[in-house]
Formats: sequence, structure tokens, C-alpha cells
Amino acid sequence: MSRETDADFELLKQFLNNYSLTGLGQSKDKLILIKASHKSYLPLLQLWSICADKASKDSFLFFGKQINNESQELLHLREAVSDIGSGLFCCLHGAYKPGHMALRSSIENFLRFAAAPFDNRALTTTSIYDLFDLSRNTVPFADSRKRHIDQMRSDYVQLCKYTHSASLAHMAGVHALAHFPSFNQAAFQEWLSLAKTCMSAIGAVIAVGNPSTYIDAHFSAKELLELLIPQQERLTLLRGEAG
Repeated sequence: MSRETDADFELLKQFLNNYSLTGLGQSKDKLILIKASHKSYLPLLQLWSICADKASKDSFLFFGKQINNESQELLHLREAVSDIGSGLFCCLHGAYKPGHMALRSSIENFLRFAAAPFDNRALTTTSIYDLFDLSRNTVPFADSRKRHIDQMRSDYVQLCKYTHSASLAHMAGVHALAHFPSFNQAAFQEWLSLAKTCMSAIGAVIAVGNPSTYIDAHFSAKELLELLIPQQERLTLLRGEAG
């Protein structure tokens, strides 16, 4: 058995030494989708950078609530952004099921960030559906922003199908590492569509909760944020009706 293990480990080392994503950069169709994912995720990273900087300077007010480096809510926002990056990384390699599961986690972490300053149960509840219910009754998701939590709730239901392997379409079926890397355009596009609505909701709620993240941003940063924040919220910010 030891010889079999050693022999298979040599094959694993060979697989690792030969592993490459070079093929992604050589396909025009694949690059179109990858460019779209980059265009969607980069503005979210810009928003996180602004929020982290404000928090470090004790100037991150979210709908009037102070968020700083010691706030547990900030850790959940950071993790929400990280989860989407992890999901993108998985999908670039062809690991679509964990990519969707990471996106599901991003929604959970964002809800904890947004709702906790107004209802601290958001930090401790283990029921995600309770988390949705209590978040719905907090300021960040009031008025027209209710549509964002409704969209995230709808997306979450779809993402749960991957976690629970609801159908053959939601199963990975991976039985060997040699499956990777792979690229399925339809699966990548499905992940990206869900990710974009999630990121749009994050951008909208944070920008309205702290208008200066957008209004006072450097022009180069603002150009990126305009790709993230929906037009309805941008007009609200420009009219000075938010905050």
C-alpha cells in the first residue's frame, strides 16, 4: 500500500508541476467573460479600500453608526468582499460549486455587517433565514433599498441549491484532480450574474449609508464606483438625499 501511495503522490507532484491557467488567456471567448468579472470585482475592491481607510480614521459612519477597526461588523464586510474574490478564484479554475458556495457566504457576511449596528442579533444568529428577517427591518434595507435584500434573498435561494446539491445541475461531479483546471462558459456566466447583483447591492447600501464614499472619492475611484453603484442610488447621492 505504501508503494501505491508513493507512486500516486509522484503523479500528484507531476500534476502540480504542470498545472497552468495559460489556456484561459489564449481564448477570446473565455477572456471576454474573465474581463467582465474583473470589471465587476475591481470596483468592489475599490469600495472596500475606501471603507477600510475611513474605518482606520474613525470616519466611517454607516447610516449614522460608527464603524471602526475594532468593529466586528467591519470584519464581516471584509469577509464579504473576500468571499466574492474566493468565488472568482474557484470559478477561474473550474470549481463552480465551491465558487457558488463562497458567494452564498458573501451574502451572509454582508447582512451581518449591514444589520448588526441596528440589531446585534445579526452577529450571533445561526439561522440565515432569521438573519434575512431581522435585516429586512433595519435602516440599511428600508424604503427603496428593500429591493436589494429581496434580490439577495432570491439569489441566496439559488445558491443554496449548490450547497445542498439540489439537482444534477448543481452537482460538481469531480472525481479526480485532473479535472482541473477547466472552464465552462455557461457555469461561469451563471456565477458572474449572481455575483454582480450581490456586489451591486453591497455598493448601493454602503454608498447610501455613507455618501462620502462616493461623493468625495477621487475621480479615478469614482469612475470605478459608478460601475458598481446602481443609477438609482447614484442619483440619490448626487441630489444629496442620502445619509
